[in-house]
Amino acid sequence: FAALLPGLGALEAQEVRLRLHKYISLNNTYYQGPELHLSLGVATGQPGEALEDIQRQADDRMYAEKREYHQQAPHASAGRP
Repeated sequence: FAALLPGLGALEAQEVRLRLHKYISLNNTYYQGPELHLSLGVATGQPGEALEDIQRQADDRMYAEKREYHQQAPHASAGRP
């Protein structure tokens, strides 16, 4: 899914991304059960830039984060997709 956050610049968008990761980590610290993980990609656009291009940048960054997560070894969630 996508979240559009009008009016946020690159720094504010990254802060939202970091906050979401913090909340997921907090959840994993205090709740039993499968560990949660979320890959996020953030992109901001300039006036006149096509939304599809911005979305593609965010997707590319999300997949890069996902690859980085899966390349780290070992995970507590080993064996899960």
